[in-house]
Amino acid sequence: MKTTLISVVAAFVTAVLVYIVMLMFATGMYVETVGNIIVLSSVAVGIVTALTLRLRSRRQ
Repeated sequence: MKTTLISVVAAFVTAVLVYIVMLMFATGMYVETVGNIIVLSSVAVGIVTALTLRLRSRRQ
């Protein structure tokens, strides 16, 4: 449960940060492109965080 919560929070924070960066620097991009970047980066961060925490907990 702890790993899942940390992964979801990391994915959400990534989505918010990418959204803010896109609003400031990439105002001319299409909405679909920005949405894809936000979703895919959030999913990637969530998966990598979960795998890292799982592997780290197995070693200890």
